[in-house]
Amino acid sequence: MKTSAVVFIEKGRVQLQKIKLPDLRPDDVLIRAHCSGVSVGTDGWVLTNQFTWGGDIPYPVVPGYQRAGWVEAVGSEVKSIKVGQRVAATISRLEGNITSNWGGHVHHGVTPQNEVYPLGEKTSFANAAQLVVAQVGYNAALRSGVGHGRTVLVLGDGCIGQMAAQSARAMGAHVILAGHRADRIELARQHSADEVLQTKDSSWLKRLESNQSPVSAVIDTVQSESFFHEYAPHLRGRTDVVLSGFSPGGFHVDMGEMQKREIGVLTMCGWTRERNEATLAFMEAGQINFEALLTHHLPAADAGNAYGMIQAKSEPFLGVNILWEEGAV
Repeated sequence: MKTSAVVFIEKGRVQLQKIKLPDLRPDDVLIRAHCSGVSVGTDGWVLTNQFTWGGDIPYPVVPGYQRAGWVEAVGSEVKSIKVGQRVAATISRLEGNITSNWGGHVHHGVTPQNEVYPLGEKTSFANAAQLVVAQVGYNAALRSGVGHGRTVLVLGDGCIGQMAAQSARAMGAHVILAGHRADRIELARQHSADEVLQTKDSSWLKRLESNQSPVSAVIDTVQSESFFHEYAPHLRGRTDVVLSGFSPGGFHVDMGEMQKREIGVLTMCGWTRERNEATLAFMEAGQINFEALLTHHLPAADAGNAYGMIQAKSEPFLGVNILWEEGAV
């Protein structure tokens, strides 16, 4: 069987191509995608050959790790997932000379059943197609230890920051989000945070030092060395910092200085089934709403233009979904 896929054929070049799918193994599920979610950061780093831990991207690759749609077939050992069921999924297996760099941006995909997630009636495809990005935000909130009566400051107004803010608020925390893009800050005000601050002035740094509702945790989704060193001197003792994201080239943290001030620095990466399921439960309950942050629903035929827009930042955007079904939204 062949299907359509977004293919990064080489650094900086995107095409929609026909690819060959492998036969189903006993524990596989064949899924027809309604839409797939662009992880703006990760997809962009893969496209520009920056998402590397010791080696170059093996182009051509099919990127992406989140999509939602219908089950079309199941392997002989799959019992809990049924044909016709609405699901979210992460990776897919491919065949031929194209690497599955997670392989999520496909119209049809063959996925191991442990990477397939049944959807509740209230969870839209548009929401579920951003499951892993939402889970990254959930994981950041979880790692920060926030809960009722605690205050968390989320740094960054992108998708991960908004999801971390929504997740922390769902866990009972008072959430402050600091960013610099007016359109995204307004979305945070409406959907993600109890307070919003502008990082173009010093108010957010003063908020870190305030004794009124003191910040107990910082979730840093910007994750650059220069930005970290801008706010680190303003952290109160016994504040935890969760670095949430990928930093091409990495950066240095003076752990001796952090130890003297009893500041914990936590890092995170990837997804687990348990966290994905918890994230979907928040979506089903209406406590996480990625759909409200979607600014672009783009047909797969326009995938090249979509990534061009993201790379060039030629227009304002936040969440981006690729649509695989005609007339889908």
